Amino acid sequence: MSSFAYLALEISTVVLFGLTGWHAWRRGAWAGMELLAATTYGVLLEWGNILIFGTYHYSSGFFLTVGPVPIIIGLCWAMIIYGAMAYTDQLGLPLWAAPFADALWAIVLDLAFDAVAIRLQLWTWSNPLNTGYFGVPADNFFAWLFVALAFSAYVRLVRRLSVSGWARCALLITAPIWSFIGLLLGILLYKGLVRLAYPSGAPVGGSMPIFVVTLACFATIVGGAVVRHGGRITTGIDLVPVLTRWAMHGYFLIWALLLAVAPSLRAPGIDMPALLIWVAVALLVVEGLLLVPLLQRNVGLRRQLIVDSAVQFAQQGLQSSDTTDRRQQWSREGRT
Repeated sequence: MSSFAYLALEISTVVLFGLTGWHAWRRGAWAGMELLAATTYGVLLEWGNILIFGTYHYSSGFFLTVGPVPIIIGLCWAMIIYGAMAYTDQLGLPLWAAPFADALWAIVLDLAFDAVAIRLQLWTWSNPLNTGYFGVPADNFFAWLFVALAFSAYVRLVRRLSVSGWARCALLITAPIWSFIGLLLGILLYKGLVRLAYPSGAPVGGSMPIFVVTLACFATIVGGAVVRHGGRITTGIDLVPVLTRWAMHGYFLIWALLLAVAPSLRAPGIDMPALLIWVAVALLVVEGLLLVPLLQRNVGLRRQLIVDSAVQFAQQGLQSSDTTDRRQQWSREGRT
């Protein structure tokens, strides 16, 4: 990629983050603090992973960096996590299942663009392109699940605590640290599973079966929550989080198509498997299907779009759910 392409990518990412910040501001001060905490977390986890594990590095073509980490990577992490949590909030899933759902929505994006990004040489893994998932190691995807799970679980727990504003603020400020610790525990879990499954050593590119089984476990937890508890869905397409996700899908899908039809755009030794393009298209379809539960019947697309506070709706639903649960408990106690 040329210097102009890097600059355009960074500017467009900053613009999208600005829209996300505006969306958070509309939702309230706490939503804004969660977005800032997610941004800090994104930079921290990238910096920590590079320094501790050293399995990848970023291109020197980025203009704005913090040490070895491009700033827009932290912004992208924040938008991905923020958008995933906003979507789950609209679905009204119970607290214990919501972090697992957030992890699923996050991994849909990474499976679509990570393998394309390394072919643009935005970042480079230490393993060859013919290993792992189109050149992306399996442990990366396993870690992605725990990146979102750890942050979401912590922040959602903080939302539920009955504490003062200052205490809540302090807890959110420390969210990146505790979330990073949760991520490290997830990475240790992966390494332990790999050691059990491969006593003589893991294959180059990591263990995709371990990731797939873990992904299936996450999906089962979320599916079980939907079947058992249903959801208190807030209908309508929350425009800004959806726009950021589709922009990420679209950007890398367009580049994948360009690299496929114009091999001269590729760096030496870089391929572009047709299957990878089909996978990216399929995941874009999945992204569209995720919107189906939010649609209102017999309402035009334009009227489906909203920019209101999904967090506020979700919190109201949680509060009413808690009240209902307490009333049911009191009623049972009274009968006994």
